Parts: sequence; structure tokens; C-alpha cells
Amino acid sequence: MEQHKKGIGISHLPKAFRDAIEITRALKLQYLWIDALCIIQQHGEGGKAGAAHADWNEEFSKMSDIYYNSYFTLAPLWANSVEDGLFSNQPQGVPLEGLVKMHKMKHFPRKATPEHALPDFPLLTRGWVYQERILSPRTLYFGRQELLWECLYGRTCECGYATYRLQEVDKGEFHDHIKETPSRNLDTKLDLLWREMVIQYSHLRLTYSSDKLPALSGLAEAIRRKTGHEYLAGLWRDTLLLDMCWFSTSNELQDRQWRAPSWSWASVNGSIEYEQYLYCWPYLSSNNFRTWARVLEAKCSLKGASATGQFTDGFITLECSMLSAVYRDGELHIDDNRLTWKPDRTHFVQELQTVFIIPLLTLVEGLQNMHKGLHALVVQRSNTNLNQMERIGLISNPSSSPAYTYLVSGSVTVEEVHII
Repeated sequence: MEQHKKGIGISHLPKAFRDAIEITRALKLQYLWIDALCIIQQHGEGGKAGAAHADWNEEFSKMSDIYYNSYFTLAPLWANSVEDGLFSNQPQGVPLEGLVKMHKMKHFPRKATPEHALPDFPLLTRGWVYQERILSPRTLYFGRQELLWECLYGRTCECGYATYRLQEVDKGEFHDHIKETPSRNLDTKLDLLWREMVIQYSHLRLTYSSDKLPALSGLAEAIRRKTGHEYLAGLWRDTLLLDMCWFSTSNELQDRQWRAPSWSWASVNGSIEYEQYLYCWPYLSSNNFRTWARVLEAKCSLKGASATGQFTDGFITLECSMLSAVYRDGELHIDDNRLTWKPDRTHFVQELQTVFIIPLLTLVEGLQNMHKGLHALVVQRSNTNLNQMERIGLISNPSSSPAYTYLVSGSVTVEEVHII
């Protein structure tokens, strides 16, 4: 490392780095940021120790500024490693020998268009790349057969068929919101945009699961600065009840290593979703919904200097009602009534175990085709402290469900519940 601080010979760098240097020089740009060179590297899950850990902790917190203020970003779509370089040597076509019987007719040659199934490219499956794509004002993509360009105002490619979007969330939309004058309406737009980004990000791959929150910290930091809202391990204090209404759509094994409170989507591996109508929730009037819980306190302890990076612990205290249920045959039972639920993790509950249901929100009268009913957390007592609860799933049941009937009948009492 000390030798590298004095200088690194270009010939010793991987091909992708050499290509990037060549392009930067050709454009007469003075500076080039390469994560692997500008951040001290330490390999291994949770193995960022000593100087490497301190440098990584400091630099990743600046990702929002680095990519947001960049001139443009170079992105090799097809490469599997830095040794592949930026430019593909794949031939445009495959030559075949044979005889063709010609007839007297008109021929209209057509240029073959490159494959635009962009999500299949290795680069776009990586979690760390997601925020880089959105934060960067301009991105030059290196495909197998052509170059592709995307900026805040559009996208194009060499073949001229770039009618695709490189991600569901348009980077132009994100940048427009960040530049907007602060207002309640802007807060609502960013709330909805954040949940969309979390869903998309959750489907991507991370080498180290401990990077789940750091790899999204740049986007979170940009929103935090704009709104002034408190960030809580992937969720926001001002919209906490809504943000907790996520559910897991993956059966991936979970890590033993703690990285987020159980009520955060970042606590589970794999993909998550939100109910579709929650995107419209902020636009509904108070007559459309009812909240059954109130956040008394919410706090997450930072692991480093970044307010949107890693955390060491976290909790929320709710003033809410809590209903007892029994887990049996994969379902929850209140007396003789069965409740369908969405567990956060597989094989996490014992047969005939008592769990608890905490109602959060009810959509009483929604828009057309909206699901009217109850959203509630499913929790169990913590193994380390029986006075604390841990989230294990989500209920999204129609208004005809037994939990909803119990709730509106006034047969439950309100209490303070501590969830870690």
C-alpha cells in the first residue's frame, strides 16, 4: 500500500483501468475516479479492518457527491472482470460458408441491431452499480457490439434503436426532484421514489451482504440533504408506518450477522416488494385511511460517520394494539379464524408458537381496484429480551379478515411495544 501511494505504473493496471485512462486523456479531462484505486481495499466479508476500514468508511459516505458531481461515468456492461477491459472484441456476426440461389428480385439490406436486453448484462446485476447509474448525470455504456449513452434528458446508441430505459427509475426524474424547491409535495415525490428504488435495488446482487445499506447510501444521502428527514436503516422517520409495510418475495437464507433492525427491509436477504397501492397512499385524503399505531420513538445507532451507511443497533417504540395469534401449519390463527401472512424468513417460527399482530394502517375507502383492508406487522418476543419484539412478517388482509373485525370492535387495548 505504501508503494502504491508513491505511484502505480499504468502498465501494471488491469485492462479496464488502462482503457478508462486512455478515454479520460482523449477527452482532456484532468481527474479520474476509480473505486478500487481511490479507496483502500480489504477483501473478505466483514473484513474491512484497520486503515482499509477507516478509509472505506470515509470514502463511501462521499459517493453521493462523487457520482452526482461527475462529468460522466464509464460503465462496461458486458465485462465479467476488470481484465476484460471496456471494449468488446466480439465479432459483429458469424461468417458461414454456403451457396445462395439468386432470383431476380429487389433486395433491401437491413442493419442488424444489437441486443438491448440490458438487465442481462453482468454489470447491471450488481447492487453497488445501481446508485452510480442514477446519481451520475451522464453515463457511457460499453456494450458487446456498440456504445450506449444516457444523460438526464435522453438516451441513444450507435444503432439508433435506444428506446429502452436502463432502469425503471429515470435518472432525470431523480435529479429533477433533487433540484426542486423544497415543499411537502416534493417530500411526497421523494418518498414514493425511494420505495421504488428500494424494490429495484433489492433484486440486485451484492458480494458482501454487509454492504446492503452502504451500497444505497449515496441515494439516501442525497434525499436526506434535500428533505432533512431522519434516515433509519433504509426507512424514513416521517413515513415510518408506510415504509414498514414491505414484504419479502425471496426464499434466500438469512445471515446470522446483524446489519439492520428486524423492521427494516435491509435485515433480510433477497428481493422485497411493497403493496402497489402504497405508491398512491400520500395522495389519498384522511377519509380514505386510518392509522392504528403511533411512533413514540425511533432510533438507530451509527457505526461510522455516515448518517446513511452502517448501523450497530436500532429500535422503534409504538403506541399500538397487539393481538395474539398461534402459528399452525404455515398460517396464523386467531381463535378459529385463519390469517394469510407473508413471512420475512423461512423456518423462523415454531409450530404452535404464539406470535403477535400489530395493526399499522387500514385503507377504508380507496381508489378504483384498490385493496381495502389491513396492513399489520407480525412480531415475536426476542430471544435476548422478552420485553422486546422482533418483526417476522407482514399481514395484508382485506377488511373482512378476523384481525380487522377484532380491531374495529374495540376488543383490543392500546399499549407501548418496543421492536428491535
